[in-house]
Amino acid sequence: MSKSKCFRGRLGALLFVALIVVPFAPQIVCAAELSEAQRAYLKKLDGPILLRGDYFKAIAAAYEDFSKRLERDAVKSRALTGEEANHSQWLSRIENYDINVEEAGTMILVSFSPTVRGDPPIIFGGVVNYQVDRKTFQIVSKTAIK
Repeated sequence: MSKSKCFRGRLGALLFVALIVVPFAPQIVCAAELSEAQRAYLKKLDGPILLRGDYFKAIAAAYEDFSKRLERDAVKSRALTGEEANHSQWLSRIENYDINVEEAGTMILVSFSPTVRGDPPIIFGGVVNYQVDRKTFQIVSKTAIK
């Protein structure tokens, strides 16, 4: 493949990504550009929480499955080099995720998403959503947003 065709292919891919990213651009801001409400929200994430026992059991069930993904990212990071290796290594640590839990009828919804606290790398996707039965604490469904 000629350099010109390769460049045009990369340019096309870049334009495609830009079309996807631009609508979300207001969400991708530097810490200095955060509104007071956004800073208050992020500060609240570092505060103490009260975790109900049923939520804990639902998180434990979801984490048992999610931990396999963390291990895959750890293995992947050892096979890669440079920034890709750093990205995969970062994604392999649970402390780099925020966990959201909420009720929805007979289900408890558990989501693992890459954190926006601190100075994280820019990550698109990486969210995994679980529906856990609130009586049996079995995973009913799992959706990964890549």
